[in-house]
Amino acid sequence: MFKFIFFELIYFFNEQAKKRGLPLRSTDITPIRAIVVGDNTRVMQLQKKTHEHGFYVAAIRPPTVPVGSARLRISLNCLHTKQQISALLDCIDRYFKC
Repeated sequence: MFKFIFFELIYFFNEQAKKRGLPLRSTDITPIRAIVVGDNTRVMQLQKKTHEHGFYVAAIRPPTVPVGSARLRISLNCLHTKQQISALLDCIDRYFKC
């Protein structure tokens, strides 16, 4: 049962990110999700904003990823709710488009 719920949350995350126009690195069905930001300074600002709103999201920058492809790394687990995922994506969306 947990496996089904977990996959449902991953699909939900992908669907909701797409709905908001957030650029996912991939839509693979894995618990590690990445939203490509590109700029190092901007990804750090987004990480700070998500932390201020109570979400732990990691900023991944070069040399871990190629130059120009800095991203937010989000780790989902089966204890997250759809409401939490929506709130996180709303937060990212709010500051991503600034």
